[in-house]
Amino acid sequence: MCLVEDIPIGLRTIYHLCGIIQFTCSPNRFTQIISRLLFLPFFLFYGYCCVKWFIYLILIIRTDFMKFEVVMTLWATFTEITSMIVFTLRNRKLKTVLLKLNEIKIKFRFVEKKKLWHDWVKTLTFVTIILQLVLILNVYRTWWSIHLIFAYIFIPPITCLLNNLFLDNVLQAFYIQFRAINSEIQEISRLSDISFDFTKFRDLEELSLLHYNLVRLVLEINSLFDVTILTSMVLWFGNIVSILFIFVESVLKGILPRMRFRLYLLCLLIHYLLWLFIVVRMYSRTQKEANQTSVYVHQIWNQHSEKKYLNEKTRHLQLISCRLFNTKLFFNAKGFFRLDETFFHTMIAAVVTYLIILIQFRI
Repeated sequence: MCLVEDIPIGLRTIYHLCGIIQFTCSPNRFTQIISRLLFLPFFLFYGYCCVKWFIYLILIIRTDFMKFEVVMTLWATFTEITSMIVFTLRNRKLKTVLLKLNEIKIKFRFVEKKKLWHDWVKTLTFVTIILQLVLILNVYRTWWSIHLIFAYIFIPPITCLLNNLFLDNVLQAFYIQFRAINSEIQEISRLSDISFDFTKFRDLEELSLLHYNLVRLVLEINSLFDVTILTSMVLWFGNIVSILFIFVESVLKGILPRMRFRLYLLCLLIHYLLWLFIVVRMYSRTQKEANQTSVYVHQIWNQHSEKKYLNEKTRHLQLISCRLFNTKLFFNAKGFFRLDETFFHTMIAAVVTYLIILIQFRI
C-alpha cells in the first residue's frame, strides 16, 4: 500500500479526474490503464472552453479590451497545458518515490498517533471553490463570459491548487517521519542524561542514515513538482493582481459592482490567500522539522561534553551532527525563489508593488 491509498477516497478521485494522479497501487492492468485515462474528459472540456473563448477573442480583438487580461488568459492556458504534460511525464517516477517512502515507513518503528485535529484551512479552501462555482453561474450569464471564466479564472488555478494539495499530502507524510525521528532522538537524549547508555549511539547512527534517505527522497519529490509550483505561482500572482486592480479601480471611480460580483471577488481573494498559505505552510513545516534533527543530536553531544564523558563513541556524535548539518533541507522552485516563510512576504510585497504601478499608470 502506498501513500495514495491513505488519501480520502473523495479527494483521491478528484486528483485522478484532474490528472494529478495517473497511477494506482493496484497490480490490476485494467485499473492501471483506466487511471491513466481518467483525466481526458476534464482536459477535453478545458480545451473546448479555450477554443470557444479564443474564437470570441478574435471577433473582439479590435475593441478596447484589457491587454493584461488577454496575456493572463494565454498564460493560464500555457499553465494548464504545462501541468498536464508534467503530470504525465512524472507519473512513473512519482510512484517509485512514494513506494520508497512507504518502505521507510514500514521499517521505522514509530507509530503515528491518531490525528485528532482537522485541517480547517483545506476545508475552507474547498468551500471557496464551491462558492466560486455557484457565483460564476449567478454572475456570468452569457456563454462567452462563462467560457472566459472557466478557461482563465477557474480551471487552471483549481488544477494548480489541487496539485499543491496533493503535494501537501505527500510532504505531510515526510513531515510525520521527520517528527518521528526527532521524537526518537529526544527520547535518547533524555535517557542519556540519566544513564549514559552508549548502546543508544547505534540507534542515533541508524536514525541519521534514515534522515539522510528521507531528505534525498523529499528533494526528489520537490524536483518533480518544482515546474508546476513555478508556473502556478506566476498564475497566482497575475490573477490576484487582476482581482485587486478591478476592485480598487471600481472603488476609485465610484462605480461599485453588483453585490453578487463583489461577493465573487471577495471569495476569489480569500481563496487565493488560502492557496498561498497552504503552499508556504507545507514547505516550511517540513523544512523546519527536518532541520531540527541536527540540533537535537548536537544537544546530546553537549550533554556528554559538559560532563567530560568523552570517548570514541561520544566523539562519533560530532560526525553524526556534522552530517546532519550538511544535509539540511531547503526547498526552491528551480532556483528562482526559496519556498519558506520568506516567500509569503515576498509575494505579498510584489502584489502590492505591482498593484500600485497599475493604478498609478492606469494600465
